[in-house]
Amino acid sequence: MRFVYRRLRTHAPVATMGGVFVRHKPIIQVVLTANDRTILSRGLLDSGSDDTVFPRTSGEELGIMFDGLPKLGQAGFLQFFTVEFRGDTHEAVLTPNGTFPGVVS
Repeated sequence: MRFVYRRLRTHAPVATMGGVFVRHKPIIQVVLTANDRTILSRGLLDSGSDDTVFPRTSGEELGIMFDGLPKLGQAGFLQFFTVEFRGDTHEAVLTPNGTFPGVVS
């Protein structure tokens, strides 16, 4: 699965990126299912995050408790994929590995 990074405008120039006013971020859509409910959400692929966390509102919609920022971290998400971050083309490629418990559609 290939995901193109989202282009997000910044309020100030990003000096480390040559002074541009944008940042490209690997934000993808995910389907969350719990308690016979399903919602569509977005999350940031974050290889530096130990855990996967979603906003409280997503948990409330599913009837469970989430707390924190919408990050797709190692435990609970990235552990199920081989991930390639392609900085030059602003995209991420996720390939389910042998531990992936779901269905790719």
